[in-house]
Amino acid sequence: MPIQYVPNSNAAHWAWRAYNLRPMAVDAAIGVLKDNHVIGVAVFQNFNGHNIEFSYYGTNTLTLGSVRWFARFGLNVFNPMRCTITTSQANKRILQFLSAMGASYEGLMKDYYGSDGTKASTAVRFCISRPLIEKLARVEGRTVAWV
Repeated sequence: MPIQYVPNSNAAHWAWRAYNLRPMAVDAAIGVLKDNHVIGVAVFQNFNGHNIEFSYYGTNTLTLGSVRWFARFGLNVFNPMRCTITTSQANKRILQFLSAMGASYEGLMKDYYGSDGTKASTAVRFCISRPLIEKLARVEGRTVAWV
């Protein structure tokens, strides 16, 4: 069975439980399902009319195809000018992926994930600009619509 993307605000609860996180306010959440089992969750938070924060929870389940799907969803639902992504400094795989796709580095946030002063507790913040969101979604210069 192929991967399914299911918009559902309750999907975030899976991430909170699976990663032992404090529940937070969510603007939208998308469950990523394979064989009817949740394998990941995309979370859109803190939309202010221009910026949306994006998080993904799932071990080795994020693909370029899913990134494209999330970009189209974000454009359709929020129409943001930018998207902020924050990840642990220890997460080399995601740091390399964000840099390779052209996300702009914005800085480090010490003790964002804890107070032990390690790379794991330091966050790295990136921005994906509107043109890059459109490029990822493959909708450059077109009106976004679901088919």
